Amino acid sequence: MNNKNKVLLIGWDAADWKVIHPLMDQGLMPNLLKMVEDGVMADISTLHPVLSPMLWTSVATGKRPHKHGIYGFVEPTSDGLGVQPITNLSRKSKAVWNILNQNDKRSMVVGWWPSHPAEPINGVMVSNAFHKVLTNDLETPWKMANGTVHPQELAKEIEEFRFHPSEIREEEIRMFIPKAEKIDQDKDPRLWNCAKNIAEATSIQAASTHLMETQNWDFAAVYFDAIDHFSHGFMRYHPPQSEFVADRDFEIYQHVVRCGYIYHDMMLGSMLELVDDNTTVMLISDHGFHPDHLRFKDIPNEPAGPAIEHREFGIFVMKGPQIKKDSLIHGVNLLDIAPTVLQLFDLPVADDMDGRVITDAFVDDVEVARIPSWDEVPGNDGAHPPERQLDANEANEALEQLVELGYVEPLTDDADVNVKTATHELKFNLARAYIDAEQFGSAVEILHELFSERPSEYRYGIQLAMCFKTMNRTDDLDQLVARLRQQRIADSKKALVELDRYRREALRRRRQKHIEANKDNPEATTEQALAELDQAPLEFKNAIEAELFSTHEREQISRLQGLASVNKRAFDFLEGYSHIAQKRPLQGIKLLQQAIDSQPNRPSLYILIGETYLRQKFLEKAQQAFEKSLELDEKSPQSLLGLARCFLGRHQNEEAAEKCLAAIGQKFHYPDAHYYLGVALHRLDKIDRAIDALKLSAAQNPNNSRAYGRIGYIYRTVRDDPEQSQKYLELATEARAATRQLKKEAFKYSIPEFDDSDDSAVRKYSLKQTEESALLKLSIAQSTPDDIRARAGDQGSKPIVTVVTGLPRTGTSMMMQMLHQGGLEALSDGNRTPDEDNPKGYFELDLTKKLATQNNWVVQAEGKVVKVVAQLLRYLPKDLNYRIIFMNRPLNEVLASQSVMLERNKSKGGNLSDTQLQKVFVAQLQQAIDLLRKTQIRTTRIDYHSVLKDPLQAAEKVKDFLGIDLDTAKMAASVDPSLHRQKHKAPTETPKS
Repeated sequence: MNNKNKVLLIGWDAADWKVIHPLMDQGLMPNLLKMVEDGVMADISTLHPVLSPMLWTSVATGKRPHKHGIYGFVEPTSDGLGVQPITNLSRKSKAVWNILNQNDKRSMVVGWWPSHPAEPINGVMVSNAFHKVLTNDLETPWKMANGTVHPQELAKEIEEFRFHPSEIREEEIRMFIPKAEKIDQDKDPRLWNCAKNIAEATSIQAASTHLMETQNWDFAAVYFDAIDHFSHGFMRYHPPQSEFVADRDFEIYQHVVRCGYIYHDMMLGSMLELVDDNTTVMLISDHGFHPDHLRFKDIPNEPAGPAIEHREFGIFVMKGPQIKKDSLIHGVNLLDIAPTVLQLFDLPVADDMDGRVITDAFVDDVEVARIPSWDEVPGNDGAHPPERQLDANEANEALEQLVELGYVEPLTDDADVNVKTATHELKFNLARAYIDAEQFGSAVEILHELFSERPSEYRYGIQLAMCFKTMNRTDDLDQLVARLRQQRIADSKKALVELDRYRREALRRRRQKHIEANKDNPEATTEQALAELDQAPLEFKNAIEAELFSTHEREQISRLQGLASVNKRAFDFLEGYSHIAQKRPLQGIKLLQQAIDSQPNRPSLYILIGETYLRQKFLEKAQQAFEKSLELDEKSPQSLLGLARCFLGRHQNEEAAEKCLAAIGQKFHYPDAHYYLGVALHRLDKIDRAIDALKLSAAQNPNNSRAYGRIGYIYRTVRDDPEQSQKYLELATEARAATRQLKKEAFKYSIPEFDDSDDSAVRKYSLKQTEESALLKLSIAQSTPDDIRARAGDQGSKPIVTVVTGLPRTGTSMMMQMLHQGGLEALSDGNRTPDEDNPKGYFELDLTKKLATQNNWVVQAEGKVVKVVAQLLRYLPKDLNYRIIFMNRPLNEVLASQSVMLERNKSKGGNLSDTQLQKVFVAQLQQAIDLLRKTQIRTTRIDYHSVLKDPLQAAEKVKDFLGIDLDTAKMAASVDPSLHRQKHKAPTETPKS
């Protein structure tokens, strides 16, 4: 179809300019080169953690992970009894194709991660389950999972485009591995893995080009994951040869990554031939991949450990009728893609999106229309219905791919352990996403609980320490660093004991294996021969290669080896942080230098040293540290800004401005860089530009008192505008007060003494003040009532809005009365007076009826309770902290009660029969329940009949859920069972959460 203003978005996971530029210079990627010449190019900065499902969902939604709800690779199943690969069912925000669906645009989405099961959009969706190869040969049935293709009638047609590794011919594999004959495929799986990557990329290419030719579409999004898989498997062999790579491996596998990129360029060329000049084409990657001296020899033995190989910056290229030609732009972020797509379709960008339109890419000035939130716009968005679930058997098969790639730990036979491990990973990733969004308080809540539960997971403690440092919580940092070191030493000692046990077992098994292999050769089994065998050293590597251990035992050995190898230098940088935070800079720098001795290629250590020297006004030493960091990573925005600050210290203002601009070019959302740019421009007497830079810094960080203060100073001293000066000086004062208040409201933590006599080596690292957190919202589906009671508590710095909800006549007024009598203030205007239906009062607020159009008043309910009917829950503001009490009552009783009430009030009601009304209520209740599940708001279901039967027990349950002091005796006494009039023998059940 020759629609105008079509948009094609192509994703190459992990593609990196460091690999691409040499290949383009050699003429080996001509299609990408032509696209660069016809459009704009840029580095695109990623988000953290650098995990693909989270990142590609941010690309599709324009939102950070804590908003869109995708937190990792694996999630618990809906019943909480197992785990499954992450699905789009967990996404709680609309993707760009859902928004386009509501605006009569047809989309074609192929392979996006995660997009399984395929959404019922206006157009075609082929999910990320389509191309995954789960069998080693074509003889084994390779069934396509249910829900892979929408519409279903295209499934048979699309299935024909799947390509299996065994279909790759010898001459094709030799393009990637010319010396393939040297590989023993019985022992070395790397050739198969290479073929698998080629086949899966080919499948995506075949399906997408077929659909581009045969389907009508306005927007197409096609995702290739093969470059990421090529890189994880073979980047270590990419030229130049690293010292830790064996000559033979380098000889055989050095061409794989290079050929992977060339193959993608060939596929790009085919796709470009299928679009015309009216189509805007975007090619992006979610992050890069270290191809040089920053490559790692060892990958952390932890879930998602391979992500350490990812680089901060990916690629961005865009060409089209509205786009500049042959231009280099800066400051592009993953979050900017969705807003830019909407702009290309002349649709407004949502205020709750975290990205911006890439205006620098357009030929003409761009006027960006705004909308509060697309998530609040009603209409058919092509999303899944609330009840959609993933098939359990297919989910189990799909997990194998993630296990093989190292992103997911191998599953155990214990389902509870698998669920708990998956939940911990989701929480940890969410905490890191909060850190990336500079919401350190939310991150600390999660990390503190994780570290309390698993103190030997040092990554939890290390991230917590980083938060303490950033939040200037020096005492907590000092204690935590000491605690981490103690834990590390204790774990190392225990690991060494366990490893010695495995070593002795390996010797025993080797002896037995030798005897069995030589049972017909007495000379080989004499005591002298066996004694010599016992004395021969046996490394674990040899034992594993000799297959003396099972897969599970090998995993345990690997874990113990990691725990046993205490690297003192690995903790030096943490102690260095602590000394610097405690204003002991010389000790801190000494420890950081020691850390560098063990990790000389770590740019972040040089950055920290440079920042420390800057604070001490040692500008020359600071500059040397930042320059060393840039030698290792020439695009580090932190190092560039460090140099800018050094230049400012010497009043080399032009050089400072230049480095600030370079830092902003790499990372646009960088409030400190905009601030120091404003300082440099102010000194250079470029006042208008200085004010713009300072205002942008304040917009990115509203608590940036320095930016407000300097703007106020400029208006007073340069512009002679006392009114504007006063305005910004007051904003500076407010920002400083807000910062002080945040520090006052910081949660209090207690780090106990380490008890080395405790053989378990698992310490309780407890909160002085138990807090509700995003962590609890995430895990509520797996929480038992006892868990909730044990973990509920006062919010401290973030007051709670308690909401009583349900259908009318489900007992909401009764619950409001109970809470009122118990001591929780109700937000009510008293306009609706008690009557025969509710003689004790309704406790209602007229404003709740206007929630759909006016919800800014809800903040007044903080610390109180307000009644909201279930149908209006979706309109509650998203930035407040809620507890939801959901009243449950059989629907036939609800309908009967409503009928009596309408008759008494001489009202007709709607033109629906009871049966029709019941269906509507069931659907509305299910929507409300699904909303609460997706947003992970703490919710408890209270049964109307249970309250009447045992009001004191119900009151205790509510008190425990809310975690506040309520008078449960008064709550129970307020319940009057005589008011229950509409009774039915066979109640109709309401939906279950």
